[in-house]
Amino acid sequence: MTWRRVLPIVVLFAAAATVFVELRRPPSEPSPVAEPVWTVEPPPNAPSGAPFALGRAPRPEAVRWSGTFSYDQVPSGRFGTEPTKPRRALEGTFTAAETTTGPASARATVVAATFELEELVQSAARAPRRFEARLAFTRDAEGSIVHRSIRLDGPADVLTQLELFQAAFTQRFTLPVPPVRVGERIPIDDAIDVGELLHRPLLFLFQNRVAIDGPVRVPAEGGVWVASKSEDAGGGHVVLKAALTQAHRGESGPMGAKAVAIDYRAKVEGERTLELVDGRTTRHELAIARRIRYTAHDLDYAILVRSRIAMAEDGPSK
Repeated sequence: MTWRRVLPIVVLFAAAATVFVELRRPPSEPSPVAEPVWTVEPPPNAPSGAPFALGRAPRPEAVRWSGTFSYDQVPSGRFGTEPTKPRRALEGTFTAAETTTGPASARATVVAATFELEELVQSAARAPRRFEARLAFTRDAEGSIVHRSIRLDGPADVLTQLELFQAAFTQRFTLPVPPVRVGERIPIDDAIDVGELLHRPLLFLFQNRVAIDGPVRVPAEGGVWVASKSEDAGGGHVVLKAALTQAHRGESGPMGAKAVAIDYRAKVEGERTLELVDGRTTRHELAIARRIRYTAHDLDYAILVRSRIAMAEDGPSK
């Protein structure tokens, strides 16, 4: 299955945010779950050492990756007349071959991945799950990814869960062009693009309020900083870290007494290793947690989603 301009997160929240469905089941009350700590504490801005800048070069034509991946969705609370949202988890490993071709003005990349996971649905025992996924996108003459070119293929029932796999290759997370120093805090928007991870969920969750209040715009809080830099015969590398949070409360759905109150929280933590010589990513880690709580006259439930990806470059593909 191919999605045009894949937005896995929208499908996730569409399933969680529905307040009226044709198919009804008896109400259910899952057990409460422990929530993540929603605050972050990035280090203070403390630049040291000489300024430096990353080299800039096109991605290699062929790169292998290997890594771990997890996704966990946990419902809890009182669903009233709404159907209980599913408990689902995926956890395991993956390998991927990244291939880039084409002229400098329009480089095309395909990432072919094989996932070996264990899957948990509701309270059933974990079962092995193996599947293939294919991510494709192009870059413009400046090297930026063309958003409308992004395509993700794979089993329809896991595309939503592969959000962080897509983000690892298509979302910007790097140093800005001007020189920086170790320990320096970098403006969030200059280093990382969190539009899909943080801002788009809010636009979807509160879309019914746009006509009245306009789009919901909540800036990410926290920080992005240069954690370390090392140099060696091969040129060395730099480690970039991010710790961000976002929160918003508001109403959606029908107006008046039947309005649904939504309490949304999100947290993103990431780390990337970038080569000094050419700026390419050789290691990547990203974790995200989201909690959406829905409250109305006959319901009070929450959906907690946590996902994480960690991957490292294995070297040129053979």
